[in-house]
Amino acid sequence: MMNILCFSIFNGQIKMITYGYNQFSTHGKSNTSQDYSAKNISNNMSLEIRAYAPKPHFANLFREKELIFQHEGKIRIFDIGRISRETKTLIEKQGGMLAWRGQEATTFVSALINKQIDDVCTQFGKGIPSHRKAELFKHLEGIAKREHITDKLDVNGANSSVKHCVMSNRYLIKQLRKLERNFPDDKNKINTKIIDKCAREIACDMLNISDKNLRSIENQAREMAHKILTAGG
Repeated sequence: MMNILCFSIFNGQIKMITYGYNQFSTHGKSNTSQDYSAKNISNNMSLEIRAYAPKPHFANLFREKELIFQHEGKIRIFDIGRISRETKTLIEKQGGMLAWRGQEATTFVSALINKQIDDVCTQFGKGIPSHRKAELFKHLEGIAKREHITDKLDVNGANSSVKHCVMSNRYLIKQLRKLERNFPDDKNKINTKIIDKCAREIACDMLNISDKNLRSIENQAREMAHKILTAGG
């Protein structure tokens, strides 16, 4: 038995979970199983990232990742490693990783910040004046540089190429369609959350961005937007 550390996003809260694993071999290939218990299955939706060893020795530990979806007693596992590899292959074909990485870091992080700002604006029922939003982005750009997230932000950034690749990934589309049969009424919400989580995990790995730092700048974006709107814009 080996314990593996997981991070779970549940109802907007980050929690740390340790799982026990049994390793076994199938047709000469190493695999890893997880010991699920009833207490881990919630009636509310949760998404957990699991890192596992593709081979039964510690040198290869944490090379692969899976997204574990739980909702209303049902579990489905998505192979993030596969989606990531296919995304990298697609990017290499379209011009190469080096040329892509700098621009995507700007676009991906800017899109996340804009999402946080939009959520706050929705709560207040009004938008932030363009000049105040530009000031907000300028301030956050300084933070992004210090925290080694990205050197530049784009106030108009919205369309991440990583997210586009994830949304069009054939494997993921097939898995989501299977999941939709169990939750037809919630399929749009579930699909969005799974796609966003996969894209975020893959982008952080490919762009070498700390998810902790990313959450920090998202929180600061929300706080600043809230202060601006509370003060009347």
